[in-house]
Amino acid sequence: MPVGKHTIVVSSVGYETKEVTVIVTSGKEVIVTVLMLESAISSEEVVVVAHKQGETNNDMATASSQSFSVEETNRYAGSRGDPARMMSNYAGAQGTDDSRNDIVIRGNSPLGIIYRIEGVSIPNPNHFAISGSTGGPISILNNKILDNSDFFMSAFPAEYGNSTSGVFDLRLRKGNNNIHEFSGQFGFLGTEALFEGPLSKNHKGSYLIMGRYSTLTLIDKMGIKYGTDAVPVYGDGAFKFEFPLKGGSAISFWGLGGASSIDILISDQTEPSQDAYGEQDRDQHFRTRMMSTGVTLKKSVNKDCFIKTSIAYSYQKQNSEHEYILRHLGSDSSWIYDADPFTMMGYAYNISTASGYFSVNQKIK
Repeated sequence: MPVGKHTIVVSSVGYETKEVTVIVTSGKEVIVTVLMLESAISSEEVVVVAHKQGETNNDMATASSQSFSVEETNRYAGSRGDPARMMSNYAGAQGTDDSRNDIVIRGNSPLGIIYRIEGVSIPNPNHFAISGSTGGPISILNNKILDNSDFFMSAFPAEYGNSTSGVFDLRLRKGNNNIHEFSGQFGFLGTEALFEGPLSKNHKGSYLIMGRYSTLTLIDKMGIKYGTDAVPVYGDGAFKFEFPLKGGSAISFWGLGGASSIDILISDQTEPSQDAYGEQDRDQHFRTRMMSTGVTLKKSVNKDCFIKTSIAYSYQKQNSEHEYILRHLGSDSSWIYDADPFTMMGYAYNISTASGYFSVNQKIK
């Protein structure tokens, strides 16, 4: 199949026909997972059921919800591969400004948004996240590891709690269980690599591992200057190991996380500088860290019932420190530092969470 965008029509006896759009790229096999709905046939009447585009994975969602795919996070203008920025294209949702991915839904505070992965809530998945916030300049979530997911803008199903604004119900995709693959990317937001493939030839299990590192940091280490001495340093990664079990069941181990730091220093200056960032009387240090990992079990009880349970551990940390610098200009127009710096402000924010999720899905005929 040639490189480009294609439309695939999937049909099967007893199921409704479905169309999906697929983008084929070079050097990487494309795996498409298509969820099909059973068709109902009666000897006395014909039932026609229509489903609009963007219908959510959660059958309990009745309004103000939207499903999104990896292809959409690449296609929407200004999304930068970030699900949060992509959602600002929908009615009722709006970004605060271009420097962060906070979302305002129908005038509600961005603090009312929660992120969930595999059924469990996770901390703020963004680099340089401010304590207590739900957004940041750069997302730790990489769209290359996400499966089709849901976004809720109020009117949540009963399973979602602790939210007053919106919910990101995210799913991690499985790795390719047929062949080993590698893909890499070099871009402004990061240099990344992704590995996936089967765990063994005799087992249908798969692995998916990816990592990303700040491209601006790599450029700075090569001695190339681009207008500021405050270099953002960040890196993130994710993994998922899937082990199929008998009877259509499966168990998976997954995790994601990232760390970021930035130092805005004036104590390193030997000449007056007009840097656009920071204050001219202090050194500023800012650090963030986030991690979430867990295990998920999906088990089929019978053809009409299955259970899903997840157990996870999450950790987040943010700390900041401002050091006051006393200095003045010398006769040669260079800075003279009068005393050792002292801490004028600082804070540390740490939280660890253990959480669990359990659900039973029963089809009632």
